[in-house]
Amino acid sequence: MEVFKNEYATLAYNMKNEILEQIWNQASANMKDEDYKMLQNKTLTAFGEYKASKMYVDINNLHFTISPELQTWTNEQIVQGLISHGIEKIAYKVSTDIFAQISVEQALEEDNTQKFPARFFEDEFSAFNWLTNN
Repeated sequence: MEVFKNEYATLAYNMKNEILEQIWNQASANMKDEDYKMLQNKTLTAFGEYKASKMYVDINNLHFTISPELQTWTNEQIVQGLISHGIEKIAYKVSTDIFAQISVEQALEEDNTQKFPARFFEDEFSAFNWLTNN
């Protein structure tokens, strides 16, 4: 079920598996920091409203590099919010843009107290398989 969509990303909720999906589009190359923050806030809100337990993030077409300042903001505002909402695990489909992928990885590594497993996958099938199996 589609929750939100704009030129940069789509949010969808997979009710059967309680997975919130965040799929980035190539137009993300044109995003500004404010656009990134707005999308991440919408993601956090949707995660709480739909009572999701897991996330799938497709960063294959993410062409936006998350600055060190935004990495800190993401950790403090979004990751901590997901923890408050009870996230169990998050799977990422890797990016073709190495700089975007590294910035996502650094945002996750920013906090050593992360309370949920996060893994990177090369394909959607493997990511969903990991998310839906204990």
